[in-house]
Amino acid sequence: MDQFDMGLLVALDSADGHRDEEGMWEAAESSWEVWTGNGAGWEMGKMAHGMLDFDMMDKFMEGVLKAIEEHGLWAVHVREYIMALLTKACATTNSFVFLQATAASFKEAWHV
Repeated sequence: MDQFDMGLLVALDSADGHRDEEGMWEAAESSWEVWTGNGAGWEMGKMAHGMLDFDMMDKFMEGVLKAIEEHGLWAVHVREYIMALLTKACATTNSFVFLQATAASFKEAWHV
């Protein structure tokens, strides 16, 4: 990889860190425009048999989906707990109990 490609990878990473989609697009597009098509492959998107290779992206997305599945289920259980707690606390005539339950619910939701 030459210094120019490395600079574009750094630019892409920096734009990604700032959630700058336009900057990411510009870095990737610039990299594509200067890629010579040699056997080394395109650094922004690995090539295999003349086509983009999405294996690394597939692995990354599998991890993301697994995390959503695991933590999403936990979030649903916390929601059920919070709703039951607040419903019971609201039914009491003691507003202090309801305020405590609300604070506890917020704390649990914040953890999720």
